[in-house]
Amino acid sequence: MTIGNNDIVSLYVGYVEGHGGKPRPVLVVNSNKKKLEIYRITTKYQIKSKYIKEQYYKIKEWERAGLYKPSWVDVGELKRINPDGLDVKKIGTMTAGDRRGLRNQAKMVAQNRIHSVFRKRLSHAVLQELRLFLENNQIPKELVSVDRIIQSITDSQADLNTDELVKSIRAKGNINFSSINEQVADFIKENYDSDYLIVKISQKVNPNIIKEKIVDDLSEKLSVTSPYKAVERSHWASKLSRVESIKDLYKYAKTEDLAGLTEKYIPEWKESIDEDHS
Repeated sequence: MTIGNNDIVSLYVGYVEGHGGKPRPVLVVNSNKKKLEIYRITTKYQIKSKYIKEQYYKIKEWERAGLYKPSWVDVGELKRINPDGLDVKKIGTMTAGDRRGLRNQAKMVAQNRIHSVFRKRLSHAVLQELRLFLENNQIPKELVSVDRIIQSITDSQADLNTDELVKSIRAKGNINFSSINEQVADFIKENYDSDYLIVKISQKVNPNIIKEKIVDDLSEKLSVTSPYKAVERSHWASKLSRVESIKDLYKYAKTEDLAGLTEKYIPEWKESIDEDHS
């Protein structure tokens, strides 16, 4: 039997779960001697999740296509199979109107999938670089809103580049879902190296501002707490600003261990009292 593009045929298809299968209708998207590219056809639309339903195209002229009941094409996965030895029975052919509708649905689903994969992969890349940035600058992660930073960078880059990415993938003539992950990964690798992401992170996280706030808080506590309040607030601020480790400063600010702070970083603080009274 000659199988053509847009034919609806019955053949044995394995279950998604991977255990067994049964003869079922499928739509032939591309046919040649070496392979068939097919979409599954199902009548079980109502029981599917919202996510799955969004990947289904409703065949409007299902009777003209030779089907016995309302049916949907699952464009969420394009399967490739070897036609050799297949027991194939032709059911009918999809009408021109449904072919146009199916193409539009497939493009929309592919675009949504590209957007989703892009955001997921870029978010992961930003998270990895953000962790290194915080570690290198000794910034405790609780001092920054990690999720907000990742979302902000991802959102801005998605607005700028996902349309370009969709066009690029379409231009290659391959919007098969099996290849989207690989193409998105290549795009992110080419366009979002470590240096670029660090620049974007630096625009969201400024170590100097974080340190200034901690120094300001500690200086304020020291200036109102005995016996340290005998020393001018500006003196505390000047000394603490020379401490390099934001992590250490935050530890003392969090525990309010003023004695430990002054003993480690400003052990000579009592001398400044004598100087003021001399």
